[in-house]
Amino acid sequence: MRALGCDIGNGFAFVSVLNEDGDPISALPPEWNGRGMPTVVQKMRDGTLQTGRGISRQFVNRGTFYRAIKRTLANYVRVEESGVDPIKAYECVAQTVLDSSFERLWKRGDNPPHEVLLTYPAAFLSAPRSISLITETVANLRAPDGKPYVVLDAIPEPAAIAFDFFLQNKKNEKESSCVAVYDLGHGTFDVALVSYENKEDTRNWIIHNYGCLGNIGGMDFEDKLVEIIKHKISEQDRTAYFNNADESMLLEEAIQAKHELSIEDEVDVFIMLSNGKTYEFVVSRDEFQERIESLVATTISEFTKVLDEAQKKGLALDYIVLSGGSSRIPLVEQKVGELVRQRYHEPIEIIAHRPIEAVSYGATRYASFLDGSKYMGFTYTTASNCSHLGRMRKLYEPLTISGAYVCDESFTYVLDRSWGIVDEQTGDLIVKIRENSYLPATSKTFWYRPNQSHVNLVVAFAKDSDTRAERIVKGGYKEIAHLKCDGLHAGGEYAATLSVDRKRVARITLIDENGHVLRME
Repeated sequence: MRALGCDIGNGFAFVSVLNEDGDPISALPPEWNGRGMPTVVQKMRDGTLQTGRGISRQFVNRGTFYRAIKRTLANYVRVEESGVDPIKAYECVAQTVLDSSFERLWKRGDNPPHEVLLTYPAAFLSAPRSISLITETVANLRAPDGKPYVVLDAIPEPAAIAFDFFLQNKKNEKESSCVAVYDLGHGTFDVALVSYENKEDTRNWIIHNYGCLGNIGGMDFEDKLVEIIKHKISEQDRTAYFNNADESMLLEEAIQAKHELSIEDEVDVFIMLSNGKTYEFVVSRDEFQERIESLVATTISEFTKVLDEAQKKGLALDYIVLSGGSSRIPLVEQKVGELVRQRYHEPIEIIAHRPIEAVSYGATRYASFLDGSKYMGFTYTTASNCSHLGRMRKLYEPLTISGAYVCDESFTYVLDRSWGIVDEQTGDLIVKIRENSYLPATSKTFWYRPNQSHVNLVVAFAKDSDTRAERIVKGGYKEIAHLKCDGLHAGGEYAATLSVDRKRVARITLIDENGHVLRME
């Protein structure tokens, strides 16, 4: 299935799509291809939010300046000090980056898909509500042609990186392979142990373990550089004062310096404050890396846990994959290299894999496998350690789902009746898509609490028109398909959504309390 692979990060967003050869390419407008679309959100005077082309990062009031969307969602707070609701900020960024990509594909004669494959940081596994929030938010957006975007799935960012890496390196077509992913993004750090099995015509990707730090990322490195710049200015002028415009300008200089110090040993910095005073000085890579060494050491500690897990499981690593924009910092490569040399007698290849595009590319590749019976997906195995900010927990064993779809209704691009998911045992409606919705359509997210581990879910539509009804009345629906779901946690909480494509194929998605995404079709 062709879809927009969407990676909305704390600093930048990237969207990709498969070309005619089945390879991922950027769907972004040309001006954003290098680093992605900035995901900074500004609250305007009239209360509206703008991002992308709508704002300038340079001279913006800090009180209206909002970044690190996903970091905030992982520890969900409804309203930030800036007065910006993080869900509204995410909606603003998602609408802008998806619409910009959709329009670009349309203008160049491509047929842009409405289907979207989302990604999320591993930190969301400890906050599953955040996963349902982002999927629900995007599912309620409409493309420039007025039709809704359809969220096919949401997968962890390190898994998407591994997926892209495996499929990119087709020359290494082994029966199995295993990688450890070190993903240092702009706002969060993720690590995962992922293996790949290629048997006959079936590919399986197994995620053995996650680790994540929701409070460390490239933005923290930039803040350290701002501290260095301020210190050097104060050495020249003890009376220097920084207003909001100066703070934003210093951040811009720090971002630029961070990129240059990944290549150069030192960088010349020229600063002009809003009061007209100017300052010139040099920032070296050594003093920058000295400031961030403790942060990098924390990521290495988390990465070590995943390598320990590989040894416990008897998994032989084939590659260490570095990704995320901040993985290009030389200190990161140095510390990962030292760790690998200390632990392994035989050398393991460390590969810097697409620091900007890998997550989005992996998402759009993954979407291409969502084609019904051929869909294998990611399998989650029980992990002995999976931490978020130092907290330890276990993943549940994978659930098994089976089902069949039957529909004899005529095809149409508009639903003439409401569709929903009904619990066969209780007869209660779980989710609903209203009648007169344009296809493909996705319901809002509802919370489903099964009272036993084995349930039968019924895909059904209302027998009569019920435009204003909030639910399908018990007994007032026609059954279309019965889907059997085993291995649920009785009394557990699942975020449930229903999507229906243009051929009226229904797909049920359940996200459990640990962030596992389950699909029934």
